[in-house]
Amino acid sequence: KITKEDRETYKHLNIAGLVGSIDNDFCGTDMTIGTDTALHRIIEAVDAIATTALSHQRAFVLEVMGRHCG
Repeated sequence: KITKEDRETYKHLNIAGLVGSIDNDFCGTDMTIGTDTALHRIIEAVDAIATTALSHQRAFVLEVMGRHCG
């Protein structure tokens, strides 16, 4: 709990909260923190697995996290 004295002492501080989500489900932003990293890692994995799938003449199924993202 913040007392009145603490509030007066630290009233010059500005606090901002940032959403970190790979789901990109926070309204009012283009992209949340974590979304870009998640998408980048997915692209790297798909590139690596695609080469293996082609060389073995197989189809691979990938499941990734991030509900509606991408």
